[in-house]
Amino acid sequence: MFRKTGLEVHKQIFAEACNKYKKELEFRKSYYHKSKIKRAIRNKLFRMVDKLFQPGNPALPSYTSLKVLVEDFNEFFIGKIQSLETNSRMQSTIQCNLNDGL
Repeated sequence: MFRKTGLEVHKQIFAEACNKYKKELEFRKSYYHKSKIKRAIRNKLFRMVDKLFQPGNPALPSYTSLKVLVEDFNEFFIGKIQSLETNSRMQSTIQCNLNDGL
């Protein structure tokens, strides 16, 4: 709301809400992992801890050119959007045809 009004009081309320959210999120994450550890049997516990501390898969696929990677992502998401638009149009057409037949 403070972005719309620009009032300092709204900015403070927003900051408090963000801090409260962050603290709650950290608490919930901690609680989740502690409960998983408490319930785990010994071997499962070691595997779980290994997963926590081993680096995961990289966020991006391997690539030789950043420009090509960006273009590939662009083409992928444009294709997804076009597919959604096509499916939406088809659903609308089918619905219109069904309504016309009644």
